[in-house]
Amino acid sequence: MPGRVDGAKIEVSCPGCGHKSAKTIGWLKKHNEMTCIGCGQRIELENSQLRERFGKVDASLDKLSKALKKLGR
Repeated sequence: MPGRVDGAKIEVSCPGCGHKSAKTIGWLKKHNEMTCIGCGQRIELENSQLRERFGKVDASLDKLSKALKKLGR
């Protein structure tokens, strides 16, 4: 199930040339590497922490949404 924040974009900077590429959180969670458009360098993405932290964010947003629905009753 896609997370609530998967559509948000984050800029990834190339360590070689500094070129910035915007990627969605959902894309970053699914991929372990990318190629810089500026210089062609392969960039390894250490995304295990990203997946873990945004998983927690999604769970917190779900909890908040349920609490807000209860208030509306």
